[in-house]
Amino acid sequence: MTKKYSSKKYGVLLVSMLSMFIFSCNSDDESTPLLADLILNEIHVESGGETIITEFAEDGRPISASNRSFSYDNNNQLIEEVKENDWFTLPTNYSYNNDVLVSYDYSVIASSDGVSQVHVEVAYNDNIVTLTAFHENEFSGSLTYTFMSPDYKYLIKKETNLVSEPSTPDKIYEYEYDIDFNLISVDESEINPNTGTIELIYNYIFEYDDKKNPFELFSNHNAIVFGFFRFSFDNELFSFETAINPIVRRSGNHNITKVSRVDVNGGNTSVWDYDYVYNSSDFPTKKKRTNDDGLVIFEIDFSYY
Repeated sequence: MTKKYSSKKYGVLLVSMLSMFIFSCNSDDESTPLLADLILNEIHVESGGETIITEFAEDGRPISASNRSFSYDNNNQLIEEVKENDWFTLPTNYSYNNDVLVSYDYSVIASSDGVSQVHVEVAYNDNIVTLTAFHENEFSGSLTYTFMSPDYKYLIKKETNLVSEPSTPDKIYEYEYDIDFNLISVDESEINPNTGTIELIYNYIFEYDDKKNPFELFSNHNAIVFGFFRFSFDNELFSFETAINPIVRRSGNHNITKVSRVDVNGGNTSVWDYDYVYNSSDFPTKKKRTNDDGLVIFEIDFSYY
């Protein structure tokens, strides 16, 4: 029987909060790097007639992106991320204590007249991390993440709370992994407003190739900052995909080829397929996503150092 890891075994915000929050071989010719030494350099996304480019440093950190910039301190901790569009500049500033993230402040578009500031406190309790957001000094939501261990690599449970009582979740996600620690299943539950109980609404099932995850070096960096970090190329058709990509990027050993979402109550199943082109070192060089009707949603090109 296949061994699995999930929140059931280990016990036990806001949408914009989520957006804040992945080799070596011997060679006879030391001057010529082998394909096995490939490190992700750039990602190019073609979507809706627009090209989005994200560049990474050789240690795996993002260093530039379309309409987005990153600043680091001397310890390579991300201290500022700035998003820009034709109307606004939206900075996010991260604060640390001994290289541990303790808070961050980010800007959101409040109206056509300007932006508003949100302050997020980060609290740690062994393998549990809680993010609590305050807008104009008022509680505005929280996220509680439960991991397998305090290295914060494998997420097994997420609870969201958008109400006034921080102890009451309104939505819960539970994550299950296979023996190779690939995410294979997610249960999404939410509160029933009529009964006040949490009820299962969707089950997501993931299938993988046996190739290499191009974000392998991402896991070398701050697990809380980059463990839930969303890039521009994460803006896919369904919001759940946007949320799940950072988790798979950080913890997955392989690449997702198929996602199936089962509506527990309605019985309907939606399917997302991903096709790849690989190089001789088993890293993807191209990724294409189609929906269950075969329509191409986007294409991504990967290039390496």
